[in-house]
Formats: sequence, C-alpha cells, structure tokens
Amino acid sequence: MTEETSDALKELWQAMIAEDWPLALRSLVTAQFGGVPILDRTYSRVLSGCVNRGMPEATEKALEPVLDSVPVIGFNILMKGYVKNGCPEKCFDLHNKMLGVGAMPSAITSGILLDAHIANHDVDRAVELFRAMERGEHAGGKPNSVHYTTILKGLIRAHRVPDAVEFFKEIPKPDVVAFSTLIKAHCDSGTINLSLQVLQNMIDIGVMPDDIVFNTLLSNCSRSKNVSLGHKLFNQMMELNVVPSTTTLEHISRLYYKTSRPDLAAKLHERVSQLSASTSW
Repeated sequence: MTEETSDALKELWQAMIAEDWPLALRSLVTAQFGGVPILDRTYSRVLSGCVNRGMPEATEKALEPVLDSVPVIGFNILMKGYVKNGCPEKCFDLHNKMLGVGAMPSAITSGILLDAHIANHDVDRAVELFRAMERGEHAGGKPNSVHYTTILKGLIRAHRVPDAVEFFKEIPKPDVVAFSTLIKAHCDSGTINLSLQVLQNMIDIGVMPDDIVFNTLLSNCSRSKNVSLGHKLFNQMMELNVVPSTTTLEHISRLYYKTSRPDLAAKLHERVSQLSASTSW
C-alpha cells in the first residue's frame, strides 16, 4: 500500500465519522484505485450519504475510474437516487454501464428499474420488464412480492384501475400492502363497495388488515358522511383486535361530528378511554 493510498484510507474513515460525504467519496475512490479492498457496507454508507445530498450524477462521475470495482449495492443506490431525483433516464444509462462492467443485477436492481419506468410515465415498459422477469429472461431473477406491488401501484398511478384489478389476480400470495393498495384505489375511484369486497376477501384468506387499511376506508366514510358504514367498519376493526391509531380516531370522530352525531362521538370517547385503561398504546 502506497503512502497516498494509506492516507486516503485514513481520510475516508475520518470523513465518514464527520459525515463529509464528498470528501469520503474522493478518499474512497483514491483508496480503491490504489488497490485497497472496500467493503460493500462502506460503499453503501458513502454513496447513500452522497445521494441523500442530491448528488447522484456527481457521485457517478467521481466513481468512473473505479466503476468496474463498484459492488451491485453501489449501483443500486445510485440508480435509486436518479429515480428519486426525477432522472429515470439516467438510471437506465447507469444500468447499462453496470452490465458493461460485468456486475450482476439483483432483485433490488429489478425493482428500481420497474420504479424508473413508472416514474418515466411508461408503465407498459415496466410491465414488459416484469413479464421478462417471469419468463426468466432478466438477470435480476423472478418477480417477488415487492415487484408485484410496484406494478400494481404503477397501474393505479396511471389511472388504469381495471388493469390493476386484473393484475392483482395474478399475485400468488397478496400481502397486506397489496390489498391496502387496491382498497385505496377503489376508494379514490369512488367505488367503495368494491373496496369492501376486497376487504372481505382479504379477511377470508387470512390476511389481517391493519389500521392503515381501516384508515383508508374510514377517511372515505368521513368524506362521504356515511356514518352507518363508518360505524360498522370501526366496530369490525375492534372485533378483529386491530388497534386504532390516532389517525383512526381522528377519522371516526370527524365523521360523527360532520353527521351531527355527538352521541356516537361520546360513546367513542368512552370506548377509547376503556381501551387506554386496559391496553398499552
């Protein structure tokens, strides 16, 4: 190890402690270029620090001398940074460079690419990539639950709720996030009855709804002043032993006051007081 490389390594640790990410990045590149093995977690911390400062492009440029040594996690962090900063096209360019230096994409890489297509307002390209993953034609592997949910959200974001409903049927084992996403889509589309059907299907197959699911439904009831449905949903929530959050109580209280039902609001307050006395919130 040369003196310059040794100094760069010391500077790297000092910069990381001080959270001086531009200096840490320069030191990392110098040390890596000098032949010092850099741990994946070090790349992760330094590149995350740079990306969180909104500098994915400058970070990629600084890494060019050692790009063939950057681990997959480093490429993933930068690609995600481009998507987060509204530059999905640069995410695709970096992915091509990643393949060019022989780095093997991971399942996380595939998820970032799906996000990038959706952020680029091209959900059809995201679906194409997903289908290629299903056929085993993508190095990132077969789709997992996160990939399914990403496509589901992408279709909904593109205002293609009927397509999202059909795609939902393809999910092998939909989890609470997938169900919650579809329920919210139906609520936002004004089809509350369909959202209630999804809720019942969710319960029937043994996926326990959480407070977020009920908050979505109760918010809809509050907006539409549907006190009977809101009251029924809150009771169902209690029967399922789903602990109401502060947001839950705000939605149901607002509904009762909007519909001039102070009696129900008073009962709610009493019920919550009883729960508080017997439960750790």
